[in-house]
Amino acid sequence: MASVNLYEKTGHKDLWDIVKFQLMVHCSSNDITLSDSELQCLTLLAINKQVELNVFCNMACYEDERILQDLPFTKELFKTPQSVRNVIGKLSLMKLISKEGPGGGKTVKIHESIDIQIEGNILVTLKYLRIDGREKS
Repeated sequence: MASVNLYEKTGHKDLWDIVKFQLMVHCSSNDITLSDSELQCLTLLAINKQVELNVFCNMACYEDERILQDLPFTKELFKTPQSVRNVIGKLSLMKLISKEGPGGGKTVKIHESIDIQIEGNILVTLKYLRIDGREKS
């Protein structure tokens, strides 16, 4: 019988990190490469669920560049709302987010094919196996 080297790790993460981790696993499992800023943008969108595009662009830019105030969960990821909009366009082409509404862009949300948890207590369990093709004699 073949032996297996087992790696186990347990820990606690806040909402931002656990959502980001789930998105990283999804992207890794589907051979999708994202920059850190794209991953952070996707994480912010996942936490905010479905949101109007203009509102989201303001959520993710530097505070002094925001046109709107008193927004839900925000994070300073990009310098301007236009930079956010550019990343949203790229993520949309990659089928990681969905745009809905008139003209296909009124609201944005994580694509339905991405199965992640963002509410309540979240436990992520993963099991991956690599089988060494070498025969031992």
